[in-house]
Amino acid sequence: MVLTTFFDSLQEEPMFPNWIHVHLGGYTNSEAYLRMLTFKSFSLGESASTLIRSMPLRGHEQDLGLCVRSVQELGFDRGGMHSDIYEAAFREGLTVCPTEAGIELAIQHTEAASRERLLIGMDSLPDEYGHRAIFRITRDGEDIWLRGFSAPPHRWWFPEDKFVFLARTIG
Repeated sequence: MVLTTFFDSLQEEPMFPNWIHVHLGGYTNSEAYLRMLTFKSFSLGESASTLIRSMPLRGHEQDLGLCVRSVQELGFDRGGMHSDIYEAAFREGLTVCPTEAGIELAIQHTEAASRERLLIGMDSLPDEYGHRAIFRITRDGEDIWLRGFSAPPHRWWFPEDKFVFLARTIG
């Protein structure tokens, strides 16, 4: 399973399988996020840069527990529509991530997060073309990418696609 080594090192018992901790609030503006991603050698898609510049920031520090779930694990053996996948996650007690949670996941757990393509279960934001998009972390050869990925409600995802959702707020 993705991130197994990190999960095994957690001191508290996770609520869900594939649970990971991130800390929010270390950056005060979107440009600071862009600088840190560059420092961490991420390749940024144009859509990701647009999403980062337009995302709302929470403005306070917070610890979150995130959960990685495949479309199949959410009950869609043949894939499913974006809106249905979110509804299935909500029924399991998961919810959307704060927008910056996907970026923090990439920054704080770069190697673990880049082992597979991860889609961030977040409220979509408009990309540079005005289409609704979410963040996606992926590896392309040696490069680790943060991209914006089109995610209208009718978007179809494959069973093996993996989403990151908010499992709980810690503290």
